[in-house]
Amino acid sequence: MALSADTVVEVRTGGSDNNGGAFVSGGAGSDYSQQDAAAYNGTDLTVDGSDNTKVVPDGHTPAAADVDNHIQITAGAGFTPGFYRIVSQDGSAWTLDRSPAATSTSGGTWYMGGALASPGMLGKFISDHGVSGGMKAWIASGTYTLSSSSANVAGGTIDLPNTDFWIEGYGSSRGDLGTPPVFDAGAQTSITLVEMGGDGFTQTGISNLIADGNSGSGNAGFSGGYTYGGAVVYRCKVRDCATGFNGVHNQFCVAEDCTLGFAFVTGYLLCANAWAKGGTTGFSSANSGAMLVSPLATGQSGKGIDLTNAYGARVIRPTVYGTGSDGIYTNRQSAIIVDGLVVGCGGYGFNVAAWMNLLNCAGYNNTSGNRDVQSLYFDDVIALTGDPFVDAASDDFRLNNTAGAGAACRAAGLGHWGQTNHHDIGAVQHEDAGGGGGGSVSILGG
Repeated sequence: MALSADTVVEVRTGGSDNNGGAFVSGGAGSDYSQQDAAAYNGTDLTVDGSDNTKVVPDGHTPAAADVDNHIQITAGAGFTPGFYRIVSQDGSAWTLDRSPAATSTSGGTWYMGGALASPGMLGKFISDHGVSGGMKAWIASGTYTLSSSSANVAGGTIDLPNTDFWIEGYGSSRGDLGTPPVFDAGAQTSITLVEMGGDGFTQTGISNLIADGNSGSGNAGFSGGYTYGGAVVYRCKVRDCATGFNGVHNQFCVAEDCTLGFAFVTGYLLCANAWAKGGTTGFSSANSGAMLVSPLATGQSGKGIDLTNAYGARVIRPTVYGTGSDGIYTNRQSAIIVDGLVVGCGGYGFNVAAWMNLLNCAGYNNTSGNRDVQSLYFDDVIALTGDPFVDAASDDFRLNNTAGAGAACRAAGLGHWGQTNHHDIGAVQHEDAGGGGGGSVSILGG
């Protein structure tokens, strides 16, 4: 039997991966999942003699409060370990959503209620029985360090199936988008911390989570499982990985000190208001028609935005600062760059293919020039005469009011990134480009 779409799973640093971990939102009983310890547990669960979905727990008398909580059976000869929903009770036995063993089987080790301790157990929870679309999981703030490179096990990575399922981190209360939990690779290498399904008809999503690769060789943060993408990542951060975000729709995300921050290899994916900070390459849309809206790339040793073979890529309002090579590169005519601002890069500001479009862009202090010498369909690049930012060295990319610099960008409707305070995810701010100052609102952190 598939789980109810209203099933909600809880993960906490103080929980246990033996716990039941979930409750059906709005269910008939009392929610025992939002606590560290199991509400009840035992070692001699017994299956009814005639109905193999009914079980009698040892040491606990079934009650109305138990209904719609989940138990986890962890051991017992003849039992199928896994998570089971309590559908009903009659004062002496629970009826589960499916049979855990043959009739009259006894000796099952069980736990009812209590939060899980490992984000990796979320995939196991789903895989134990079918999932109805719309389920959600909450991960409390704290650090969760991997002890295994395997997926969907205690201490392991997350590998979500192709189904509608949303995971969200929280600070002190569910939904607050407060201090995000950290999913840390520990000593693991060559892993993807979060693998996500989603094929365009179903959608997996994650918000308010930090994936830390801990500089492990070959580690990746978030990866989508399908070419055209149903996987969505919102307000998340990846740090110290080989690849930060790969093949997922993302919004308000940060990749920090990743060799490649944001990768779009195939398909048509959306990346909006993302910041690639440090690393080698900020954004790569090779062989992809990705849409990049307001990307910010700063401090890469290589290119800020690399559109090699990016057929049909669209880059709207990009800002690139202080890269070791070209700010934005493309070798395909079909890519379009609009409202771009590139400053202080070690190659060209815009190194673009012949007969391509640069619309309403600006550059300053790029070593090889604001753009290369190829003929373009539209060549609309403003040559600034000064640094347009308030304090780029301190990650404050708001526009100043200097004539020929920030003021010229404001007049052209350029410039849309700023940062005036620091948050573990980024606290990046969006500035009204045409407003001439003020009116910025936080879009990352809180």
